[in-house]
Amino acid sequence: MLKGEKINLIAGLVANQIDVAISSMSIDEERKKSIDFSDPYYKSGLSIAVQSKNDTVKSLDDLKGKTIAVQSGTTGEKEAKKVAGATVRSFTNSDQTFMELKNGGVTAVINDYPVTQYFIKQGNADVKIVGERLTSEDYGIALPKGKTDLLNKINHGLKELKNNGKYKELYMKWFGEEPPQELLQ
Repeated sequence: MLKGEKINLIAGLVANQIDVAISSMSIDEERKKSIDFSDPYYKSGLSIAVQSKNDTVKSLDDLKGKTIAVQSGTTGEKEAKKVAGATVRSFTNSDQTFMELKNGGVTAVINDYPVTQYFIKQGNADVKIVGERLTSEDYGIALPKGKTDLLNKINHGLKELKNNGKYKELYMKWFGEEPPQELLQ
């Protein structure tokens, strides 16, 4: 399974073929109907990425009638489909969306902010993030419905990491900033 295949992860959880999924999985009401989530471990949101030379796109409104790349089965895909007159091209993973952007096949990519930020930091200065985050989303560890004992163990482990300072240490290491206060509670 390729990174970012959220639809397949959810299907695997629903079919009890996967015990847990830890893959930048946004907690949303639609997903909560078929799977359970741990307490949040990361506050994310969607961002818009364009080629660095693009000075015309500054917000979601500027994408009306344009072509947008997204990962299949993500909250980014849902958000892009709301843009009036836009053509939404869905790809299996985020690398494909960014390559399509760099090659000029799309005007923008709508994707999770940390994934986009990481892509840019990996030497892709020809891509930039524009505007404010489109959404505020919490990431959680996903489990099949009804695995209460496992869910309680995961939440206990997350709480312990937050209480002993290890969570903050890891967050600082990987994201270069302190975690939001609401995640430490």
